[in-house]
Amino acid sequence: LPGVFLVVPNRDKGRLPALLCAALGRSDAAPLIPPGPPRPAAPADRARPFVKIQDGCDGTCTYCIVPRARGRSRSRTPADVVATVRTLAERGASEVVLSGIHIGRYGHDLTPATDLATLITALLRNTPVARLRLSSVEPDELTPALLAAVAADRVCPHFHLPLQSGDDATLRRMGRRYDTAAYAATIRALVAVRPNAAVGADVIVGFPGEDDAGFERTRAFVATLPFTYLHVFAFSPRNGTQAAGFPNRPPSSVVKARSAVLRRISDERRARFYAALAGTTADALVEDVSGK
Repeated sequence: LPGVFLVVPNRDKGRLPALLCAALGRSDAAPLIPPGPPRPAAPADRARPFVKIQDGCDGTCTYCIVPRARGRSRSRTPADVVATVRTLAERGASEVVLSGIHIGRYGHDLTPATDLATLITALLRNTPVARLRLSSVEPDELTPALLAAVAADRVCPHFHLPLQSGDDATLRRMGRRYDTAAYAATIRALVAVRPNAAVGADVIVGFPGEDDAGFERTRAFVATLPFTYLHVFAFSPRNGTQAAGFPNRPPSSVVKARSAVLRRISDERRARFYAALAGTTADALVEDVSGK
């Protein structure tokens, strides 16, 4: 583009001063981040900071631009993650959320390779953090080892496993790596390990080719599983993805009606989950004080 003399990838943004100086023929760059021990990933006074353990995605979903925008999965080293979480816990964080684009692939790119289950075990053994929470995990990556790791009491009983569709034909068009039978087996295995857990899922409504029968299969499938809530999204085409060119997109009025059906199911499940907890006692984390 006119006027552009330097393009810096996201992974190199920490080297921006040096790259700028090199482009300008100078050698007096100051470090963007002062040297020293690993810095917390969030302010020390935040009750539940997020720690990003990886970036990028190895998926091939036909509707998603993330792999093209962020590249393949890249993980922080276990030692770096442990040091960061330990620092946050020692500074008062009561809960840490492990986040990323594709955390189920954590560690596969490292040498030696590792995985999310091993990282969770290391964090529980080597840091004083009271609560550890996972962000979204792909259903085909909830391995037996990971199931065993999340059985620990210090891992929050809250899991989010994207579903996207309860219709196998739609899942294939989406490029998802599982079918409904495998997904259902994973959810049931998870609930067997953490029977009182809150379990959520993403569902995309109106994907190209989703007819009335396909949506009804999604509705019926969702109704059979012990979800606590659903995040319901209308399909939105992204330029550069395969799905942007797929034919037979349902009209917006149909998509709105179908979304409303799933949101009603979500509301009912959430209310049922809350009602089941009435009269019980649990530890609560105060995230903020309003002054009132």
